[in-house]
Amino acid sequence: MAITLSKRGRVAIKQQSAWGTPETSFASTDYLEVEAPFVPPLAREALRPDTYREGYTEPPIEPGSKSPTELTFRFPLHGFSSVTPSADPTIFPDALLFLCVLGSGKGDGYSTANLGGGTPADEETTYTNGLADALWTGHAISYPTAGLRTIAWLDDVDTVSTPDGATFIVPTPRDVLTGTAFGSYVAYQSLADQLPLTFDWFGSDANAHIRYSDGLPTSVRLVLAAKVLPMVEASKRFLTWENLGTGGAPTPTAYGYPLIPATLGVNGSYASINGVEFCYATCTIEFTQELVENECSGSAEGVSSMTVTERRATIEIVLLDADLATIGIGSGSAPGNALGGPLQIDLATITPGRSCSILMPAPVLLEQPTVQDLGGKLATRVLIGARIYTGDTGSTAPADTPVRIAWL
Repeated sequence: MAITLSKRGRVAIKQQSAWGTPETSFASTDYLEVEAPFVPPLAREALRPDTYREGYTEPPIEPGSKSPTELTFRFPLHGFSSVTPSADPTIFPDALLFLCVLGSGKGDGYSTANLGGGTPADEETTYTNGLADALWTGHAISYPTAGLRTIAWLDDVDTVSTPDGATFIVPTPRDVLTGTAFGSYVAYQSLADQLPLTFDWFGSDANAHIRYSDGLPTSVRLVLAAKVLPMVEASKRFLTWENLGTGGAPTPTAYGYPLIPATLGVNGSYASINGVEFCYATCTIEFTQELVENECSGSAEGVSSMTVTERRATIEIVLLDADLATIGIGSGSAPGNALGGPLQIDLATITPGRSCSILMPAPVLLEQPTVQDLGGKLATRVLIGARIYTGDTGSTAPADTPVRIAWL
């Protein structure tokens, strides 16, 4: 008898071409590195009509729909390249999940024409004349600095001045130097609907192979804490699944995407409000969306697709009271109060290909800040949401979007 191990196997994720059309072929770039043990659920309705009967036996039972099947998994956040990038990044499995919960995404911003220090004075970096691109507006860019790198989100790219120039949404305290500027893949909040995903689970035994399809995330959460690896917790809803029964027992394969390093200052991990840096003990960034099933009797499981009716983004930060004033609020601040400026959270700015940045340009308090114990010290929990933002000069998203996450 074969035994399937709960800590061995492989999972892949890929976007479908249409609802009702599961993906069946997966490349090496489609796999996720999820935390073990991982045991996939199998859901199916058992329809029991309440019939008039003599005893306490079960009434007639008829198998019903496999929708919805809820699946939750956890994995460390990855970068998109283990080598120095040579072009704009493209989507990869980690970014795909954030894309499908936020709505839209695109990559841009790579340039070898960055000249460093700004001229005229209101521009924070310049580019060789004629080589900047207004479509970079709204993107995060990784710039060289003295011995390190810094991440800046662009709110304006000036292609009229000589040389071309750019300004940042959040002022960076580090001087930008001449050198390659690495672009980003940005997932950003929009009203767009995404096509569904197929999730393929391969167990350690050849007979263990389950394929979930027609799925979208209901929640994708990025969990940050000092001294540990950034972790992602994802919850997904699928309309159907199939137990294929063959194809499991994958060959051991090296994973192709590097881990984002631990949240340490030496790795270039920072949080700032309007360019003023502060420390946090924990930070949870959560993107959620409400999905409504579109019922259809002719569909395989009685549901043809899912529609997004609401999207939200929240950031929960726990920080020492000594750092509270840095973010522009006091412990008595009320819900609805704006913070002291755009909120930017950077992870591992030092190494291009393994960096990440989160931006909320117009943060607002969602709840009354609450005090709590943090290792014998007084700390405050702050819950933040995103208001409408129109401060960028570009006309093409991700410019002027209320929340964004970028891989650089």
